[in-house]
Amino acid sequence: MKLNIKDETFTHEVYYETTIDLETEITSVSNIIKARVLKELDNYDNPNNLMSANQIERALNTKIDKDKQIDLALKAFENNSYFILIDDIQAKSLDQIVVIDKNTSVSFMKLTPLIGG
Repeated sequence: MKLNIKDETFTHEVYYETTIDLETEITSVSNIIKARVLKELDNYDNPNNLMSANQIERALNTKIDKDKQIDLALKAFENNSYFILIDDIQAKSLDQIVVIDKNTSVSFMKLTPLIGG
């Protein structure tokens, strides 16, 4: 099943959009994140990636550890570095079950720390 995902600002301006592949229409938040990371690893030079490959790995042009990058993205979600809206409702946990259909809207919103706070 194909799922369109977007990166948005808090004012709902879309600044990145892509499609990920999921095995079934019933999935979890963690599976959506994993599918996105794997998609980004296929095209990791995109500056809008949710995950960020280790600069040393890039500089050395070595193989990026997929499991490590997935783990970093999952931990970032748990640490509130970004959140996910599914049909405009905030996902609460990695284990949350999601039913995907052709009208499902999934948005990723990165949180930016305040300067000095």
